[in-house]
Amino acid sequence: MKKSAKNTNCDIKIMAKGIDSLYLFLDCEDIINWEFIQKEVQRYTYDEPFHLRGLSFTRVRAWIKTFPTCMKHHQFMFFINRKSAFIKVLSLGFELKGFEGMTYLLCQVLDKLTFHSNREWLDHLKVSRIDTFVDFAFPGDFNFNQFKTRLRKKGIFKSGENDAAVTYYFGSRALLLVRLYTKSEEIKHSGKDYLKAHWKKFDCHESRVWRLEFEFHKDKILELCRFRELSNIDINETKKLFAYGMNSLEYVVETATHNNLNKKKLHPIWQALQAEFDAEYRVTKKQVRIANINYRFKRARTWVISWLVAQELDYDEIERFYIEKFRIDRYDYEKALNRQRMD
Repeated sequence: MKKSAKNTNCDIKIMAKGIDSLYLFLDCEDIINWEFIQKEVQRYTYDEPFHLRGLSFTRVRAWIKTFPTCMKHHQFMFFINRKSAFIKVLSLGFELKGFEGMTYLLCQVLDKLTFHSNREWLDHLKVSRIDTFVDFAFPGDFNFNQFKTRLRKKGIFKSGENDAAVTYYFGSRALLLVRLYTKSEEIKHSGKDYLKAHWKKFDCHESRVWRLEFEFHKDKILELCRFRELSNIDINETKKLFAYGMNSLEYVVETATHNNLNKKKLHPIWQALQAEFDAEYRVTKKQVRIANINYRFKRARTWVISWLVAQELDYDEIERFYIEKFRIDRYDYEKALNRQRMD
């Protein structure tokens, strides 16, 4: 069902809201022999696929010092040491299955790793970080000086020369980090074009789509929810986190002298965002596969053009295979060639 702001005089449509990423801690060394699993994973080279207890994994590089070994199974990443694991649930998993679907799948994976069913996994899994988000279509832009917040750190990050690829950030990773950026620009680089099919249902596939993201870490989660066990993190708790994030950052109708924004009214767009909850993405595997193919083709095409340009070949000197296979037209190639020669 389409959602839009009401009585706010603000042209905004909510695309989706939910969990973007989830990070979990699990010890249970009396149930899972992590030392054995770590040794098994270390038998393989990086990016090498393997099977472990009936599940397919790939060994990937770990970036957490205390969990030096990492294996990936679909949308789960397991960072392992001899006694425990740190598990990351990737955002694509939530886009495919939703929050409850991914927690159920994780319990199934853990069952297979132990050769027996354990109905208490959700009590053993402790949330170390949870990212909540809301995506909304809004044709306008934001003025950084109209944001009012109690979070001390704030700033603007700009990606390249694209004025639309701007991220406003507030707070820090110690407790709470808030990010606001144009999701419709970000997917051009991440390859998540399948989200456009969802946006199209709202007549927003050509509009600017923003993402407001709240990154909560364990101390703040414990403070707000009073617990970290995944079994207690339900839709009501995510609402609580989202509401806290929305109240930690406000956007007012106009700037003020001497940065005194306390007497300025809340902007209609922020009123609309505060009123919206619970509309997770539901994309299909086929949409993800097509988007992934298109994304990889785009990267391959850019690399091939760069490789040909480095040889200083004129367009007419390029083999027909490359022109047809990578759809290289004269205009794009000569533009890249001229840029190379100018450098």
